[in-house]
Amino acid sequence: SWSFYLRHVIVIAGLGLLSSIGRAIQIGWPDKLSPLLASFLELVVETARLATLLYIIGDASFVAGLSAIFSAWSKLSNGKAIFGPFCKMLKTHWIGATLSIVAFAIFALLVNTAIGWIAESDFALSFARNLKIAPRDDASLKNVITFFLKNLTIIPFTIVWVCGLYRSLRS
Repeated sequence: SWSFYLRHVIVIAGLGLLSSIGRAIQIGWPDKLSPLLASFLELVVETARLATLLYIIGDASFVAGLSAIFSAWSKLSNGKAIFGPFCKMLKTHWIGATLSIVAFAIFALLVNTAIGWIAESDFALSFARNLKIAPRDDASLKNVITFFLKNLTIIPFTIVWVCGLYRSLRS
């Protein structure tokens, strides 16, 4: 997961940035958004996440990712064709899968803790204010910073990790 993420950090971070900006606006200024703009921003966030998923599934190709989804969808009536190899490998390599899950949980905890510290820091708050990001109060501003950073970091990496774990257990 790390090697894929680092090799494709520009695309993944770019898509994460789209999600980050959309979500930050939604969280920071909900009362200033028209329903149409709020819906549009949600569409931007979800489209960026879907594009991230397709890019990862397609091994750095959106088209190959879409093709893989349609291929899996056509086999959906036969769940064994999709999940059979995965379950077989999980039974065989359950220790490695468990260690991977534990390692990811620790990593996610550390990243989320760091994001919390950053969002609470005076530096981040003053930096956001200098950028003229000024929601109603400090708590709202901290939420904007938190959701911006999560959408930029841990959410895209989680998608990479889940796809990597599935791919490693399916092959």
